[in-house]
Amino acid sequence: MITVTKCPLRISFAGGSTDLQGYLDKYGIGSVISFTPDLFTYIILKKSSSRYYKVVYSKVENVLSSKEIQNDVAREVLTYFEMPPVEIVFTADIPSTGSGLASSSSYLIALIKACLEFLDKKMTDDEIGTLAITLERKFNPLTGYQDIYGCLYPGFKKITFNRNGLDGIEQLPTEFFNKYNLSLVPVGSVRNSTNILSTINFDEVHKIAPLTQLMVDALIKEDYSRVCYLIQSTWEIKKNTSSNIMTKEIEDLEEVINRSHHVVACRLIGAGNGGYLLVISEKNYILPFTKLKINLYNV
Repeated sequence: MITVTKCPLRISFAGGSTDLQGYLDKYGIGSVISFTPDLFTYIILKKSSSRYYKVVYSKVENVLSSKEIQNDVAREVLTYFEMPPVEIVFTADIPSTGSGLASSSSYLIALIKACLEFLDKKMTDDEIGTLAITLERKFNPLTGYQDIYGCLYPGFKKITFNRNGLDGIEQLPTEFFNKYNLSLVPVGSVRNSTNILSTINFDEVHKIAPLTQLMVDALIKEDYSRVCYLIQSTWEIKKNTSSNIMTKEIEDLEEVINRSHHVVACRLIGAGNGGYLLVISEKNYILPFTKLKINLYNV
């Protein structure tokens, strides 16, 4: 039997870094506004025909024990579930390593769901989220809460966190996505988020926190130009939260993009230093050097 599962990636508009444990320990509460685009990670899983665990991603691993697997996601999930030898293929709609789109979290969720189906077991979404956070922090101890919950719960939402994790999810009106085009522009480099997260200045991050609710208010009032202004404003503040976020390459690309009067907002996705720029432009206008237009994925 072959099991195939998928999980969306996530893109944040505001509130990034207020989901980090260090910030929550200091300030008590944080929130992000994010959505799931129509871009997914996929897991293909089947019982191994040999005694070996086979894991296929950017390379191929064949090992006798799940604990020997170098792929962090596969090792932690298969070991947790005490899976027998299986073959796993990791794939995604776009290059995902170091993308800033929470691919590790998305793969984790997809693989947890694949193992549950393989073992004929059940878990609630809340249980999956708690497990995914626990497993991801084994190989990325500084990871926040927004990636797991941003991928796990589809749609456009405000996610609130407390010191212990998820505090609540508020679904947001989606008309914004009918007013503008959204596209992703690769910046041409990848990065390790841990190197950035370890340098975050939480006092600077705290300046972002009030803008999240302002964005919710603007969305409810259908003041979409203000939403775009706030998306840009949160990005300008985030640049100052760590000296490792910006590169000359990102600065130059951002400058070129913002020369177009059709562009209403532009920000880097994820921790920084690489990945993709999210470009929000007037309806029916897409930057000539990118074809990666994205839409809201909602269920």
